[in-house]
Amino acid sequence: MNVHVKGSGSAKQGQSARPPKVNLKAPRVAWWTLGLFVGCVVAWVSLMVMTLWGVLSLWVGLPLLSIFSFVAFTPMHDASHRSIARARWVNEVVGRCCALLLAAPFPAFRYVHLEHHKHTNHDEKDPDMWSGRGPVWLLPLRWLTQDLHYYVVYLSNWSKRSKAERWETVLTLCALVTLVGGLLYVGASLFVLCWLCSARVGIGILAYSFDYLPHKPHHITSSEDRYKATLVRPSPLLTPLFLYQNYHLIHHLYPGVPFYRYGEIWRAQKDFLIAQGTEVRSLLGQRSTLDRI
Repeated sequence: MNVHVKGSGSAKQGQSARPPKVNLKAPRVAWWTLGLFVGCVVAWVSLMVMTLWGVLSLWVGLPLLSIFSFVAFTPMHDASHRSIARARWVNEVVGRCCALLLAAPFPAFRYVHLEHHKHTNHDEKDPDMWSGRGPVWLLPLRWLTQDLHYYVVYLSNWSKRSKAERWETVLTLCALVTLVGGLLYVGASLFVLCWLCSARVGIGILAYSFDYLPHKPHHITSSEDRYKATLVRPSPLLTPLFLYQNYHLIHHLYPGVPFYRYGEIWRAQKDFLIAQGTEVRSLLGQRSTLDRI
């Protein structure tokens, strides 16, 4: 059952109130995001080299690569909202570089992700509902194939996309296939294995932590109530693990804000958001009451 934390004040008062003022202006450059991007790429490349050279065993290197494939999504995600820098080209470069680690075409991802924002929790229109529906035993498989469902969504809207975007998507996919084929041809199968497997595991973790948990149980759409369509799990243990996506509601309310400011904004607007009926969950998924938040 979907239970919401109750706050003070009537629903009518909560709906008419305005959230406390907080600085929502995107910085000229989100240096923390750029730092995460550089650190992630350096770590990924270093781990790949150490795995290929035998410094790390496959059983150590592959899980570590998967972690940094997961981390790479955060700069790519912020780039899709152009919140890394006011200079458009910075977002475009960062987004495409991170997408390479996940073997994905960045423009197609950006379109599908923004569709999720427009239609959050809608059974037919939200691409991320792929990770939120179906029998429990099947969910892990859905998380691991979330990006494949994105291709289905993108192709179903093919005619609506710009010619330039379609060309880049096709060329990117062709380049990825050619690269994989070339690497296999020259005997670099271990690189291909580490790259694609770590990307697949990273995508599975992403679908669970970014798509499934923040919107569970997926009963309320954003068009019905944007404050209840996404929940918050303000555990300090989850913040570094999820890279602030445990405050996912803040991202949906203010998508142009860099990820590292979600917690700050939550703390400033917590009382207001709870009054709107925002659901707050603990580390273990239990409903949180006001005195424990």
